[in-house]
Amino acid sequence: MKKLFPFFILFFALNVFSQKEANFWYFGEGVGLNFNTNPPNIISGSLSTDEGSASISNSDGILQFYTDGSTVYNSTGDIMDNGSDLLGDSSSAQSAIIVPKPLDSNIYYVFTVGNQQGGGGGNGVAYSIVDMSLNAGLGGITSKNILLNGSENAREKITSVRGNDCNTFWVITSDSNNFYSYLIDENGVTNSAITSIHGDGLGSFRGYLKISPDGKTLVNASASSGTFIFDFNALTGEISNGGEIDAISGGYGAEFS
Repeated sequence: MKKLFPFFILFFALNVFSQKEANFWYFGEGVGLNFNTNPPNIISGSLSTDEGSASISNSDGILQFYTDGSTVYNSTGDIMDNGSDLLGDSSSAQSAIIVPKPLDSNIYYVFTVGNQQGGGGGNGVAYSIVDMSLNAGLGGITSKNILLNGSENAREKITSVRGNDCNTFWVITSDSNNFYSYLIDENGVTNSAITSIHGDGLGSFRGYLKISPDGKTLVNASASSGTFIFDFNALTGEISNGGEIDAISGGYGAEFS
């Protein structure tokens, strides 16, 4: 059984947002943190997850929803309308990430990555669309489990960052040979990826993929296969100049200041 790292995926929000969208975290066995207070309050939630989870608030710090990659819970802790049977997994290292649709405050994309325990390939990378204007503001999923091209053998890795162009985001995944960068803009998710060969033959499916807040540096922690650092081009989505961090033996979690 994989080691349990229940909540660090939630730090992704600090890479993507600059206001209060990361003010609620839910993780582990029914627990969360509310950062609208100082110090943050410990709160209860509906999650029961061994590893990955993701949460999102609006720009005022009001909780919208949270997920373990398989089930989406609304702000009351109930399962969101059409919010079950997503293709993530609570035992996937980075099972889900939430990205807002640019220029539309009601629409969010929930990207999911399945469990690759045993190297079976999981469910690839998919996304579902949440519309927060539904159900009196509690939201509902309008489209579910849309598979992304080129993601069939994706590792348990996913991260996101603002693009260099105004009102854009990048979502980045990896398999054993390549990185895949998917652009999100006001028109939605671009299904075809910008593919970059990382060339390191990363065999391990476990560990985190994280990007620095300035969108320039990517780190790939791949358990027994090592930890690697790369340059990221936030304009083109290309990833280059990879090298192993020799001082780190293996690696699972990763974060930038």
